[in-house]
Parts: sequence; C-alpha cells; structure tokens
Amino acid sequence: MKIDSKSLRYAHAEGHTDVCFTEDGSHIITCGHDGDVRIWADIEDDDPNSHCVGESAISVCFKEKRLYVATDNHVVQAYTYPAFDKDGIVTRFTAPVTHIKSTSNIEICSLEGGAPLFVMSEHKGPVLSIAICPQMKFTSTACGDGMLRIWDIDAQKMIKEISCVPKINTFYAAKVLCRIDFEPSNGKYLAYPNNREIILLDCESWAQRMTFTHSLIKCAISQCLFSPCGNYLAGSTISGQIAVWEIESGTCLGIIEHPTSHNVSAMAWNPKGNGVLVYCDVAGQLGTLVNCYGKDSAKTGDDVETVERADDDNAISLDKLKNETLGLTTAQDDSRPVSRQTSHAPSTVPPQGPFQPSATPGHLEHRYMCWNEVGIVRCHTVENGESTIDVEFHDANVHHGIHLNNYLSHTMASLSTTSFNTTVLAVYHSSDPGTSDQHLSMDVIALNGSRLSWLGATDLGSPCAFDNTGVLRLYDVASGVWMPIPLCELDSEKSQYEEQLVRWAHTTADVDILKDDRLLPLAAKYASRLGRMHLADKLASLAETWQSDDALNVAQNSHFQELDTQETYDVTTYKIVAGRRQESVQEAAGPLKPTDGESFMDWFTRNKSILEEQNADLTPSELTRTAVRTFKSVQNKNIVQTTETQKRKLDEESNGIDAPVTSAPKQSKLSAFAFQKKS
Repeated sequence: MKIDSKSLRYAHAEGHTDVCFTEDGSHIITCGHDGDVRIWADIEDDDPNSHCVGESAISVCFKEKRLYVATDNHVVQAYTYPAFDKDGIVTRFTAPVTHIKSTSNIEICSLEGGAPLFVMSEHKGPVLSIAICPQMKFTSTACGDGMLRIWDIDAQKMIKEISCVPKINTFYAAKVLCRIDFEPSNGKYLAYPNNREIILLDCESWAQRMTFTHSLIKCAISQCLFSPCGNYLAGSTISGQIAVWEIESGTCLGIIEHPTSHNVSAMAWNPKGNGVLVYCDVAGQLGTLVNCYGKDSAKTGDDVETVERADDDNAISLDKLKNETLGLTTAQDDSRPVSRQTSHAPSTVPPQGPFQPSATPGHLEHRYMCWNEVGIVRCHTVENGESTIDVEFHDANVHHGIHLNNYLSHTMASLSTTSFNTTVLAVYHSSDPGTSDQHLSMDVIALNGSRLSWLGATDLGSPCAFDNTGVLRLYDVASGVWMPIPLCELDSEKSQYEEQLVRWAHTTADVDILKDDRLLPLAAKYASRLGRMHLADKLASLAETWQSDDALNVAQNSHFQELDTQETYDVTTYKIVAGRRQESVQEAAGPLKPTDGESFMDWFTRNKSILEEQNADLTPSELTRTAVRTFKSVQNKNIVQTTETQKRKLDEESNGIDAPVTSAPKQSKLSAFAFQKKS
C-alpha cells in the first residue's frame, strides 16, 4: 500500500515543537513554544487534554507511565500519567534544556534523579542531538561545532569523531537538527544524516555499511529515525520532505511532500508497529503518515543508492539487492520465478522551482534577492546555516533600511511602489510535469479590500455571494467565473448606468461609455458640483472635441458618398437599339445581378467564387472593397435600367416608333432620368 499523509492540524504556537507516543501507542503527546503539553487520542482529536508547564516546552518523552518535559526553567520535570501531577525533577541545568540540547555539556541521568551517570564535556558548540544504544553501551552526539561524536559509556570516553554537521552558534539557528538514532533491537547500526543521504555505521567496526537517498530528495536531511521493529528507516529534510526506506532491501517506500515546506522538528513511530509515523514542524503543526510499512510499494533500481562497506556475513550484498529489486532469484529459491519484467513509467522533468526575476542564483552565500529602481534586497548565508536579509532603499526619505534574520529561509523578495494597483499575478504547478514540459497555471488575484457579507444559492443551485461594496456575484460553473448580476435600485437612472458599466467592465467590451451627447455634459456638471474643476474642464473640452469630430465625420461621409455616387454613374454606359438593351461585362446580368431586397452579405456570399475568379490577384481585403463597389454598381444599374425601360415605353407610346437613345459618358444624377422631346 502507498504511504498516505493525513491533513496537518494546529497543535501549538509557531516555534520548535516536539512529539512522542505513549508506550502503548494509544495517545500522541506534543509540547510547543506556547508552554503547553497536549495529549491527543489521535490526529482527529478536536479536544486534547492541555496542560501548561511553563513559558515554553521544548522536549517531551514518555517512559513507564511517566512524562518527562524539558521547559524554559532549565529543568527536566517528571509528571504522572494520566493524572499529570508533578512527580519530581530529574535533573537541572544552568541553561534551557532541549530535546536537542543547547548547552555544551551532556549528562546521562537516571530517570529516578540523582547525580549524572556520565558527563560529556568535550563539545565546542551547541549540542543538537543525542542517541543511546538499547544496551546502554554507546551514546552518540551531534554538535554545532561540526562534529558527530561516539562515546563509550562504560569507559566514559570518546571513541570516534565524524565531520558531518553544519556549523552553527546556537541551537535556535539550526536548520539541520542532525537527529541520530541507534537500531532499536540490538543496537547494531547507528544512522545519521549527512547532506542528502542517511549513512548507516556498523556499531562494531564503526565503518559505513549502507547509504540511503533518493533522486527526489532536493535538500539536506535533518533527522533520521528507526521504526520500533528496526526494519524501516524514516528521514526528513529541512523543506519538510519525509521518506521511508526498507533497511534490508534499501528500497524507498515513498516520499511525502510537506504542504507548506516547513522544516520538520520531530518525528515518532507508533510503538504498536502499525506503520504510523507522526511528525510536527516549526510552525506548530501536527501531521500523521500511515501505511509506512507498505509491502506493495514499487521497487525500482533508481529509487535507492546503496553502498556495501564490509565483507562479513552480516553485510548486505549488492548482488542480493539487485536480484531482489529486479525480481531475479538464485537456483536455490524455487518458490519465486526465475525472472520478472517490470514496466517503468516514463520519466518526467523535475518541477521548475520558484524564482524571482533579476535575482542572482540561490546557491550563493551572498546574493541579490531583488535590485530595481526602488532599492536592493540582499541575502547572506554562512556555513553554519544562519541567514540574514538586508533591505536598502535608494531614497532614505521613503523608508529606512531594514535588517532581519531569515528564520523561515525566504528565497524571494520584491520591492515596488505599486504588483499593478491591487492585482497580484501568480503562476503555479497545476500538476506534475510531463516528459518535457511544465504544467503551469496562472491566477490573477484582485485584492480590493472587500469583505464577504452573505453567501447563498439561487433556486437552480448556482452559488451567489454578496460583499460589503454592494456587489452581488453569481458563480458560472461553465466558465468558472464569478459574474456580477444586476445591482440594487435598478429603477433609478444612476443604477442603470452603473449596471451597464459593471457588465461592460467584466465582459471586457470596448465601449466608450461617456461618448453620449446627453451623458457627457451631465458628467461635467457632476464633476463641477463635487469640486473637481480640472476634471470638469477636461470633460467639457472633450465634449467640444467630439462634437467637432462628429461634424467633420458627417461632412466627410457626405462628400465621399457624393463622389461614390458620381463614380457609379460615370462608369455606367448603356445603349438602347431597336428596343433592346445591350450590356457590357460589368453590367447587371447573370448571377451578379442582385435579387429584390438582397443585402450585400447575401449577395457577396452567393457570388464570392465568381468574384475570386475575376480578381485572382487581389487580397481578401481588396476583394471585399472591390465587391462593395461592384454591388453598388450593379444595384444602381438595376435602378437605371428600370427607369430607361419606363422612359422607352413612354416614348414608344407617344411617338409610335423606336428611337436610339445614347447617354453622355458623364452626366449628373438628374440627367440620367431625363428625356428629350421631339421637335
């Protein structure tokens, strides 16, 4: 089964948070920066038992029906369970005690209290993590001075040092917690994180036995933790990724991405051995992973990098791993098929990471996050992981410089006098990338400062919302858009204009709303009444300009219409001989002749193929203009032909003979309808 992540829920205030299980696995116990200890029946518990133990509670553990809590009072306080009564102080320090110790000395104490059993005092920086093997033979510490140390408890001396820890000056600045863990059954392995991998040491020779990693792990692993049975290993990164490996095969069973990419501050396996892993983050949130022992998880050779470090009988064979991963078997194992073919999903490109235009690369220790006409934002990161941000404005009158600690590992910044008014543009991954392309979507977010006043549905089930600005919106399921619907008091002229304005604005119609002979003077008058004299003068000037433009357009249209009409009559030549009319190529005959009442579009559609043949060298726009002239020409010819026919009949009736009539090449509009009397 696939590893599944339950939804995160609020547990404590923002800050370092710790978590553990009761020994029977029935309850989850958390403590946080708000000074509370909470006991949860499960992740769905909406009413956990809450107990205040101090200003802040940094670490918690459960042992033999007692709770041990490290608080800001520099003590480890014991409490009875479930009554939660104080049951004595186990040990006391001169500085705050943390689960990952912040002092430079570490003491191994009896849970019954008393003098320390062993004091490790060779650390040159804050101690980040401690682990003790189940036989109480060895202990290991990770320190902010950059070293992981292994100690012999009986001899009370250090036996090995490994350089693997990022250097820091204080525990609270640590991103990599470097939590280490001994294998819980007999303590034969020690696991510790080193950059993007987890290394297993043999606790007899202290040599490396295996390394665990995955191609999807994108940053440093912060902590690792064996399952209660010792067969599985969990690790978390500083960006909130959690991965689970099977120890024997080295297979990665799955990687879970943190929804908000917060650093995971603690993890705990359920002692029941049911494959449940709880974790909490530096934002005070609590989460759960289930099916972490998934037996049906896909096993592919690319999922794990394993290294064989020893040749004894207990070493994990690389050939064995290959055989198990690829489905091959030896001749001695008759219960499994000899070979097996596996299908692999097509590889995809890595998701494009977030970026800020004009910023320098994120891997640099000193980088520009933003540099524009407003100011400069710089980020400085040192070897120990500490990060700071400096903001400098070009104009000190606008704002003074800012210096702040980059606790949340911000990677992007922006400076601007205006993201466009109240609009924010966001691009995000709509789904996993394909084999070559990113799948990105874009949202345009308008931050108008409005608040929701009412929410409901129409009789047909369409969602509706009303805000404090007086706008009622309906959600159109087909288009996925909230559309404004008619405003209040539509009987008034003002609301009618507002309704048109809203509709045109949201349908992006190119409509000049004020270009109205009646509305523009009213707008100027209204602006003057409000004291906006500059706006009123501009509207009045605009009205005069439009009036002049309209008058000029009318004159030009009249002039061009006259020229067009003259041109039509100029090219019209007709002749009547012996009572019959002979027509030239462009005269109204055949399919080019419009029918009674036929519009230009109908005529053009009907004759388009003929016009294209006659004018093959014209572009579509030129063909359209030619078609307009031809349509007017043949239309006018129909009028002239009808008039001439009527004139000829009148001549025949009055004279009784046929007479040739020839029109002048160019004539006025009236002369085209005139006829001469016989003398």
